[in-house]
Amino acid sequence: MNDSRKYEYILEPAEIREFCRKALMERLKRRRVLWILLTAILLLEACYLPQRGGIAIVLVLALVFGIVSISNNVVIRKQITGQHWTIWIEDGKLKSRRVNYSEMPCESIQFIRITRRLLMLGYLQTPQRPAWFVIPLRVFRDVQERDVFIDRIRNPRQTFTADAPTEAEEESVQVYLRLSYMMDAERWVRLSKRAFGIVQAGTFGKRDRRLGMAFWGCLIAVVLPVSLSVIVGGFSWFLIGFCIFYAALMILRIYFQDPEKQLRKQVQMPLMVNRVCGLWQVSFAEEGITVETPGQINNFDVWGYLAYLVETEEAFYLFSRDKRQFIIIAKESFQTWDQVHCFRRLCEEKGIRTLPEKRMHYIPLWALVVALFLYLIVSGCLSVFLAHRSGEGLTDTVYETNYPDYVPLDQQVIVLKALGLSVDQNQVESLRDSMETYGMQEFVEGSPYTSLLIDMGAPDHDENFRIVGYSDEVFWFDFESFDISTGYIDVLNGMLALSKGSCLDSVTDIQEDTEKMDWERGTGTITVSVTFDGKQYQWDMEAYNDWIDGDVLGVFNTLLKQEDSQKFFYSTWDNGQGAIVFFCTEEWARGFEMATGLEMEATFTEWEKR
Repeated sequence: MNDSRKYEYILEPAEIREFCRKALMERLKRRRVLWILLTAILLLEACYLPQRGGIAIVLVLALVFGIVSISNNVVIRKQITGQHWTIWIEDGKLKSRRVNYSEMPCESIQFIRITRRLLMLGYLQTPQRPAWFVIPLRVFRDVQERDVFIDRIRNPRQTFTADAPTEAEEESVQVYLRLSYMMDAERWVRLSKRAFGIVQAGTFGKRDRRLGMAFWGCLIAVVLPVSLSVIVGGFSWFLIGFCIFYAALMILRIYFQDPEKQLRKQVQMPLMVNRVCGLWQVSFAEEGITVETPGQINNFDVWGYLAYLVETEEAFYLFSRDKRQFIIIAKESFQTWDQVHCFRRLCEEKGIRTLPEKRMHYIPLWALVVALFLYLIVSGCLSVFLAHRSGEGLTDTVYETNYPDYVPLDQQVIVLKALGLSVDQNQVESLRDSMETYGMQEFVEGSPYTSLLIDMGAPDHDENFRIVGYSDEVFWFDFESFDISTGYIDVLNGMLALSKGSCLDSVTDIQEDTEKMDWERGTGTITVSVTFDGKQYQWDMEAYNDWIDGDVLGVFNTLLKQEDSQKFFYSTWDNGQGAIVFFCTEEWARGFEMATGLEMEATFTEWEKR
């Protein structure tokens, strides 16, 4: 007897899109360990990487998530688009017919989701992978009928009038062969692992497998170098080599990973134990093959859905045309050789191709870890060796050819001293060590003066990273502030240290007002104010996260201009994200430009009249 009417439908494109989206989100929600790990990684990156590094990592994760989503949606859409579904409840079981027929007890449905267009009935195939029965809400006459259907899923009524087939039904279904065998968890893991190995080893051809390997390999080999180059702020052939090697290891990991661990984890689920352990029965009829597994779960596959037969020492495997589904038939279930011959003849008559098995050889994870570790050691040693060799063999002529602005470090010292600047010899030797040890000659001498001036103008800090002193000749700061709530105060104090003895000595009470700052969005304005000759002046600086507005360089110049000062604050770019500032006359600034090739500019920022 039927518990409810049969619902027949073909999913519409909008319903398929909604199902793909919801199914993906349900799957992601169940990977809690992954999300905890990613959150920890992002927190560490926020602490130790520059802002651009964090952005790069987020972009990589977003790209991978997008590709996985698209790939998942393409596979699902291909499987269900245009398929005619029939779903109903009978004898306490949820029954489904699409290309094939399947049924399972209603109590096996573990969760029910109602979306805008769909009723989704799910159960777990693995701890992280739900499987679904999908019903569009439009097939129900009203909400009451939908709720009655859901109630019968949650509270199935067991009836037995349809359990035993009638004589007419038995005569209408011609069964050629019935086989049965016992399955336990250990055996299911072993047989399932062999089935996956048959597919992965290329038994059915390597085209799809090669395309998949090429796609993921290219993705990793392209995304990794780009993202890591952004994080480290540079490009190197060693970085490219590492990414290519890592991509190769990832391919090996994806396609040669032993599935046994995942299968054992899967079969440990209580629901899976009930589905796997016990008596399995396989019936061969004219229309197709029926597989009855423990837990009252039955599946029927039409012959047209099956395409390949593979024999191993322990079992026969019948694979579907898409190579994703398979039927296991233990050899012990055959009682006589006649049954074996009957089975082979039936498969041949139904167009099932018999293929020889190709064995899969898995690569253990420890081998990949050791390979990566050895590669890092070898490449690191090679990098140090080549850097040392290049430092010995490179001449000034080579650098002059590759870097048109090249100036030897000692020559830079002479030029800066000629301009009246004091150069600390300890700073010079520190830069020289960096060139020899880390191969920084192209930065120090290929882009001359900036590295030396940065060292000369950087504020002194204590062990708690608090500023304790400034240079009185040159001041350098990074526009990305360590603490934006005090960043403007630090910059203006650094500029005042350059202008001692000028009219700016009367500047007092430098303050920042962040009330107009939207900290969550990182936007708004920060009001900077100073007291000069007893009068308060203030400027509104545009806020962008923790970046300092470049208008700060013109704050004091405006005050100096009204005092008819001959000296102003001139600044030049540091070839990075900072500024090098001097307090000088225009004549000295132009002389500095001619001597160093660095352009100097004086900025003027008018104060806000309140």
